[in-house]
This record gives sequence, structure tokens and C-alpha cells, in this order.
Amino acid sequence: MLKYFYIKSIFSKTVFFTAISVYFAAIVCAYANKFTFQQDDGLINDGWVRLVQPSLPVGTQIDSLSLIDSGDALYVNTQSVGSFLCQGDSCNQLKHNLPQFNNSSHINFIAMTQKSIFSKLIKELPNDVRIFSAQIISDAKKILVGTRSHSAYLYDQGHWQHLSASTQSPSLPKNSWIYTLSSSKNGDKILIGTMNHGAYLWQNNHWQHLTIPTKQPLTKQSWIYASNISKDGSTMVIATHNNGVFLYQNKQWKHLNNPDQSGLLANTLVNSIAMSDDGKTILLGSLFGAYLYQQGRWSHVHKPHHNLNLKTITATYVSPNGKTMLIGTQLGMIYIRQLGLFEKQIN
Repeated sequence: MLKYFYIKSIFSKTVFFTAISVYFAAIVCAYANKFTFQQDDGLINDGWVRLVQPSLPVGTQIDSLSLIDSGDALYVNTQSVGSFLCQGDSCNQLKHNLPQFNNSSHINFIAMTQKSIFSKLIKELPNDVRIFSAQIISDAKKILVGTRSHSAYLYDQGHWQHLSASTQSPSLPKNSWIYTLSSSKNGDKILIGTMNHGAYLWQNNHWQHLTIPTKQPLTKQSWIYASNISKDGSTMVIATHNNGVFLYQNKQWKHLNNPDQSGLLANTLVNSIAMSDDGKTILLGSLFGAYLYQQGRWSHVHKPHHNLNLKTITATYVSPNGKTMLIGTQLGMIYIRQLGLFEKQIN
């Protein structure tokens, strides 16, 4: 008989960044909540358990995940049925009234909360802007949004700046479809992935159009499907639509195309990238399961299975310290590993 785990949070609440702290204070309860997890179901390697309560609608594709530091609230964004706050034994749907947002899987769902200051700022953008991705740089009090065919906008010092109009060369093309956005903790490094113009890196007050001349190179025309940069700026991962994954560590780029080392094939399509603040823990979600990088080594999270739908990973999350990891699947399942934030009770 399968064992069930009852996970109870033991950490107190932490204060989120100023833009949404008021909102979270209102919706996050003061008492600890319980999540219920089920032991191995035959798909995941050792160390992972599956969330069974609270549950989302069956078959719901999960597109992004985030765990509040105290561990008793889970935010889930889905492809087709919106965003949810999961606490205790229920997942409640979050509402938003921002017409600029579509239902894209790449939207930071925290930005969709109706009562946050961020929502008010978004409404100051031009009416024809359709946001595809969003990033809040809390330490620098900046906001980045990526659009469909209108490049990117940066909110800084009380106003929005269209980054395609930047005087720093090379600037972002005006028709860029910004697929992914990520930044270091203080915003001194910003990594932007586009659908039609490759990848750009902002550092030293200058935009760099990234090219990586490997056997299967990253070019200025590459479709960047996912990307991320560690909070300390030391690690970057860029996943392309049809040319595999590129990793920047120890001040050099390499193509993760050696199955014996990373488990990744050259053409592996990665849907989601998450990492710890120091970049030493990296979690990739792909069509063939999840890949975990820890202590300088890669491992494949999923066991071999003939049904790819069961192991297509569409969302990943890594806690700042790298001790807690989440993966979400195309069919709505959520798994967690290394419950460093929880007190585990076995019945």
C-alpha cells in the first residue's frame, strides 16, 4: 500500500518585495497548512514525492510554480485555467483584469494578481502592448516586461523605458518577440531570449548579442525557448527551440550535447529552467522528463516510460538555497524533492 506524507510547514512568513508585499500579507494566512504527498508512483527516481492534496483540475498543464519561503503556500500557473494559490486542502483561482496579458505559459503569474502595485504600473504601458513575459527585480525596484513583437520595456525610477530605443549598442530590435526574461539579483545582468533575434545579455551598461560558436551554434537568429540567470550572475542557461541547451559557468559557455555527461541530446527541447541563487542547482524540464544539476553532475529525474505525456515537464522551481525543488507536468501532476523547508510526518 502506498504511504502518504503529511507535510507541515514550520517556518514563519517572509516579507516579499515592496511591490506585492501588501497583497501577500492580505491573502497568506497566519497559520500553518498541510499538504499531502504520495510516495513514488513508478515514474520518478528516488527522493521525489507527488502532491495529491490539494489538487488541480485533472489534465491541467502546469506552466509555472512558486513556493512561498515558509512552505505553506504554493502558487501554480496553468496553460488553460488560470492561476491558483494552493493552501491547506484547496487551490483557489486568482483573478486579474489586465487586458495586456494573454494566457501565455511564460507570464510570471505573480504579475497577474489584481491588487498589487504592479498591476497599476502595467496599465501605464501603451494599449497595444501584449505582454508575453515579466520579471520583477525586487532589489533594484525595477520591472521588466517582454512583449509580442514590441520588444521589451523596463520600469525604473518611476517611468517606463522602451528598451528597443536604447542608446546602448546593440539595442533590441523593435520587432523582437521577447520569449524569456531573467536577471541577477540587483539587475546588473539581464538575460533576454527572443523568438526571432536570438539572445541578448545586459552587463556593464551595454547590450551584447550572444553568439556561441559550437558545432551546433547559438546564432543571432536562434529561437530562445527558455533561459535563466542565477541571482549572483555567475550561471546562465539558454535553451533553444531546435539546437539544444547552452550552459555558462566558470566564465565559459558549453553546449550540453553529450548524453553521457548531461543526459541531454543536442536537440532536446527544454520547456522550463529553474536554479538556485548561486547557480549550483539547476533543474530543467523537457519533453523527456526533468534533468537535475547538483554538485557538478547531471542526473535524469524520470525513469524510462513509453508514454511521453506522463513525463513531459512544463514547469520547474528551485528554492533560493537549492534545497527544495518542484516540477509540474503536462498532465497536471506536481512533484517535490528535498523537503528542507518542511517537517515530515508519516502516518
